[in-house]
This record gives sequence, C-alpha cells and structure tokens, in this order.
Amino acid sequence: DDENTNAPTEVVVIQQSRPNVPEGAADSMADVTEALGIDNKVVPGGAEGVDKMAFELMYEVTDPSVNDALVDTVYVTILGKNNQPLSPQGVGGTLAALYMDVGNEQVRVTNPQTNPVAVPVTSAPNNAAVIAPDGSVTLVVGMDLKSHPSAGEIGVSIARSRDVIIRDIVSRTRLGVTDAATGQPIDGKFTSAPLVIMSNDFGEYVHNYPNPFQAGAQSTSITYFLTQDGAVSIRIFDLLGNLVYKLEMAAGQEGATEGPQEVEWDGRNMKGEVVRNGVYICVLSAGSNSTKFKIAVAK
Repeated sequence: DDENTNAPTEVVVIQQSRPNVPEGAADSMADVTEALGIDNKVVPGGAEGVDKMAFELMYEVTDPSVNDALVDTVYVTILGKNNQPLSPQGVGGTLAALYMDVGNEQVRVTNPQTNPVAVPVTSAPNNAAVIAPDGSVTLVVGMDLKSHPSAGEIGVSIARSRDVIIRDIVSRTRLGVTDAATGQPIDGKFTSAPLVIMSNDFGEYVHNYPNPFQAGAQSTSITYFLTQDGAVSIRIFDLLGNLVYKLEMAAGQEGATEGPQEVEWDGRNMKGEVVRNGVYICVLSAGSNSTKFKIAVAK
C-alpha cells in the first residue's frame, strides 16, 4: 500500500524471455599465432599482407537455444620500440592499412590515424563475424606498410578485455571476454613479437644474424627480400678472394620466391669443413640486384 494514502499501489507485471547463459560463461580468447605458423620478424618498407598475430574467439555456451554472438569491433593497439604505443602520427606515418582476416573474409582500415585502431569486424561479409553457441572464429591481424615508414619497429596488441566487443546478436547485450588459458581478463596477454622494418632498398635490407656467429656450433641466417620470383646466388669469400661457399637457387625454389627470405649458412665450406675464425665477404645476387656484406665467424 501507499504509505501516505493507504491505497493499494498499482503493480504492472512484465514478462520477458532471456537466454539461459550461466554466469561467467561467455567468450574466451586464445592466441593461435604460433599454431598458424605466423612468424614475420623482418620486412622491408612497403611490404603488404604482413600477418602478425592470430587469435581464436570461442563462444562458451552449449545450449543451442541461446542466440548467436556477433564480434562487433576489435581495438588493436600499435606498438613501437620497447612495446610502447605509437602516437597517432606514428601510426599514420607507418601503416598504409591494418586488416583483420575473419574466416575467409577480410576487414580493412586504410590509412589509420588513431591508436588503438578500431577494426569494425561486424562489417565482415557472409556473416563471418557470427559465432554460434559452442562455436568459434579465428581472426588474423596484419598490415600493409608505407614505403618509407616513420617507425623502424612495430607490433600489435589486444591490450584489454574491453578492446574486444562481442554482443548477443539479438539483444545487442555485450558479452564478456576472458583468456581461454586462465579464465581471467586478457589484459596484457595478447601482444605480438616485434616486427623490424628495414629499408626497401635491396642492398640496405640484406643482412645476416647472428653476426658474429660460431661456425660449426650454430648457423647464421642470411636475410633478403625479393619483389618477385627470381634466381638467387649466394657466394661467400675469404678476405683473399677465395670462394668458400656457394649456393644457387632457381626462380620459384625455396629461397627464390617473392617476399622475405632467409637462408642458413652453418659456417662450413663446400668440403664440409668448418671455416676458420675471421671475416668473410658474402655476395648475394638476385635478378638485376647484387650486394655484398661482411659475415664474422668467432668460435
């Protein structure tokens, strides 16, 4: 009753049907970068289609009567050296595009000028961003780089749980996201390894690591970038000009295809003998491009 008039108060009963989603059960997130073989570490300026991180979103509800979930937006933070976020100007000066592959579809943000970058995953065609109860979807984060990027090292991060927006597809209610491994918030756990951006000039990009290296005990990786398939020749000389090692690769073979390449040298000559300590000259030729650089051996 109303306490002033003692008159009965009006009661309105509203009945509403809601999906039975247990408390704490929503979406979980797992890093699948390594499982998908994504391992880009060094690329030249202007490189396109550089995948950097992948994660799987799983809708942890087994009741088939529950509405589907919709991946709405993912906020991707672009990192620079020491994993510090780049300024919006740094993002604009480095990325020509940030993309997210959702299943077989792709969502692109061209010339991003903010950090984090909001990727509207819900715009992916063919319902690629929809997750059925007890289902999952895999998302791959990648980028196209500007020819002369302002940053020399970058990475990507999904920094906080609130950076992944997933909703009930009918009610639009936001669903929680947790780390699949721990059930805890994802904060700080989904960060890619750094990507070093080298000059897009053939001669400036070519290098080897580690340098120096221990011949016989370890190998050194000779790294270069090809703009198209083409024959590659690697020749290593001592300081007297004697040929120590030679490797020829025909166009289309491993190490002679378009994109970033790495070829290992174990520090042995063509007879299989470990070379002596010292400095060697590597001459690398690919098509009309040729350059030379020093490789140091220290046992």
